[in-house]
Amino acid sequence: CLQAMRIPWRYLMDREEIDRDPFLRIKPAHFEVKEKGILTPAEVISLIAAKHEDPRARLCIFLGALCGLRRGEVRGLLWGDVDLEGKVIHVRHNYIDADGLKMPKNGTGRDVPIASAVSEALKAVRDSSPYRDFDDYVVFSDGKRHVPVGETFIQYRLEAMLQAIGIPNEVRKSRNITFHSLRHSFVTLGRLSGINDMVIQALAGHKSAAMMQRYTHAAQVIDMKAARERLEKVVNQ
Repeated sequence: CLQAMRIPWRYLMDREEIDRDPFLRIKPAHFEVKEKGILTPAEVISLIAAKHEDPRARLCIFLGALCGLRRGEVRGLLWGDVDLEGKVIHVRHNYIDADGLKMPKNGTGRDVPIASAVSEALKAVRDSSPYRDFDDYVVFSDGKRHVPVGETFIQYRLEAMLQAIGIPNEVRKSRNITFHSLRHSFVTLGRLSGINDMVIQALAGHKSAAMMQRYTHAAQVIDMKAARERLEKVVNQ
């Protein structure tokens, strides 16, 4: 809000229509951003194994946790973007209710590999979908061909699947787990698995290494037993 007001005010100062900036003494309000919660490797495995009567629900979760897609990118995914044979998803679209179908965030697309669990989920959705043309939405809306599922569909299904693996709503809220947490989980697990940082940055569509670093939450998923055993092994050697 301050920035929005400062810009026209400084413009007037540059034109010498006013002689002072009243916003110079106004400081931004202090607030602390709560760290985004993510899922542990064991929870991701449980989520993959969890069942849901609607195949679209499982696919949405897999696209976030195993492909790093944003919610708008999940909604904007078209069958023409999916190469099941080549095992690649071309992230080309982002669906926002106010704007409809548009380019992904930052204006650039990317390619992400299709893991076996994602491939199976895609085939399950395709087999149940009445809309399979090149320009049809993968995560289709019931009764509306040219509209994807809504944001609430994804949120409610995520909550149901988290509860199914032992994360009730109270715990989910306290841990600050949202759909975007799946994307954070994707980046963290990718780095923990040893994938090169440049590759992770490209797969997630981050513009900088600093942004990718913000998405890494290693402290939340450390396996203390495994870490201790590896440290002891090094010391013994």
